[in-house]
Amino acid sequence: MTIKTGISVGIAPPKLIKEDYDGFNPSLAIIDSVQNIRVPIRLLSVLGHSQKGHGRIFSNKSFPETTILDITKAIFENGSASKVETVRREVSYHIDSAKKVLEELLKIELGEVDRRSSPLYDSELSEITIHCIEDRTPVFGLAHFSEKDHYSTHKYVVSNPLRFLQGAYIASQMDSIEMRRKTVNRFPNTFEGDDLLIGGGKCHVANLFELRKKGISLNSFSIKALNPEQILNYYQRGFFIGRSVLRGHKSDSYKESWVNLYVREEMGLGCCDDATILGAGLLFMEHGLDAAIDVFHGAAFVDTVDTLDKATALPVTNGADEYLGKYINNKFKRITGSDLVNDETIMRAIYFGAKGNSPLIPISDSIRRFHQLLRFNGNGIQITPLAAHRNFLETNQTTENLPLGFERMPSQTFYERIDERIAHMQRLELLGNLSFRN
Repeated sequence: MTIKTGISVGIAPPKLIKEDYDGFNPSLAIIDSVQNIRVPIRLLSVLGHSQKGHGRIFSNKSFPETTILDITKAIFENGSASKVETVRREVSYHIDSAKKVLEELLKIELGEVDRRSSPLYDSELSEITIHCIEDRTPVFGLAHFSEKDHYSTHKYVVSNPLRFLQGAYIASQMDSIEMRRKTVNRFPNTFEGDDLLIGGGKCHVANLFELRKKGISLNSFSIKALNPEQILNYYQRGFFIGRSVLRGHKSDSYKESWVNLYVREEMGLGCCDDATILGAGLLFMEHGLDAAIDVFHGAAFVDTVDTLDKATALPVTNGADEYLGKYINNKFKRITGSDLVNDETIMRAIYFGAKGNSPLIPISDSIRRFHQLLRFNGNGIQITPLAAHRNFLETNQTTENLPLGFERMPSQTFYERIDERIAHMQRLELLGNLSFRN
C-alpha cells in the first residue's frame, strides 16, 4: 500500500517542495548564518510548511506524512543519496560540536580543566566564550551563540559555566514526557484553577522505508496517544530501532531510512519553547541577573539542538537534546552527588511554559523564527525573537509588533501574558522577586 499524495494526506509533491524552498525570502535572514547550516534551516522550514500547511506555497494544503528525507530528496537533483547524506551529516556535525562545548564547560566547572587552558577561553577577553572547539566558528553556524548580544560584535561570554549547563539541562527535560507527567501531578491546576493538561511524547528512531512499505501512517503517531505496549510492538516488529549512543559524525554508521519520529503518549497542548526558556531564566534571577542570562542562553542552546535533530544523520532514541542533558547531568552527578538542577525547578519551568496554562500561550516556534531577524515597530529596525526575549529578561522591556511563532502572535501580547504568568507564579510563591537592569 502506498500513501497517496493530496490535500491533508500523504507526502508533499516535489514540485511544491521545490517552490517553497526556492521561494525562501532572503530578507528573512538568519543572523550571520554560514552556508552549511543555512541549507538545513531552510529544509526544516519547508518541512514545517508542508506538514502544517503554512506559508504561501502550502497555504491550506497540509501533507503530514512528509519527512525531512522527502524534503531533502526533492530539493537536490535526482535525489542524490550522497548529497542527502552530506546535508544530514552536516547537522550531526553541529550537534556533535554542541556536545563538545557542553563537555568542556562541564570539565571547567568540575575543575578537570583550568579555564585559562580551555579551548573555550578567550585570551583577549580573559573569559570563557561559546564557539566550536575545533575551529572557533559559531556553534550551529549561528553567530548568536558566539556574540554577547545581537547589537554588538563582542563574543558571548559565559559568566558562570554551571548556570549555562543548568539551562541546558532544563531545556533537555522540558520535552520529557516523564517530567511533564510529574509536573501535572505536582501542579494539577492552571493558574486560574482549571485542570492542567500537558501533552507530549517521545522521539523514536524509525525505519521510514519499512513503515511506508506496510502503509503505516506517520501522522497517526502524533495525533493519537500510544501506550507502552503499542510502542513496544513497533520495536518488536522492526519498525523502531533502539539507539541510545550519540557518536561523532565521521565514523558512525548512516542509514538513509532511519529518521526521528515523534510518538505521542499524552494528548493535549505541550510547552511553548519561548515561554519555558524565558521561565528558566526567570527562576534563576534570585542568583543574580548574570545567572539568569546564562541559564536562558544554555536553554536556548539545547533547544536549538532539539530542532536541528529532526534533520540529523544520526538519530537517537528520545532525541539528541534529551541525550545531551542526561549525559552532562549523569557525569556531574557522578562527581558531585547531585543533579545539575532539581526536579522541582524543572517542573516550575515546565509549569510556567505550558501552552495550556493560563493565560494561554499556544505558539510553536522553529529555529528559523527563533533566530530570524524580524522587523518591528515599522521603523526598519531588526531583532531576533531570542534577542527580544533576552532584552525582556534583562530589562523587563518589551519589543512590540514582533510576530512570534508560526501563529504570528504579536510580541506585546506574548509579553503581557508572560507578565501575568510571572504574577501568578509569585502569588503561589513559586518565583521570587525579580531584579531587572535599569
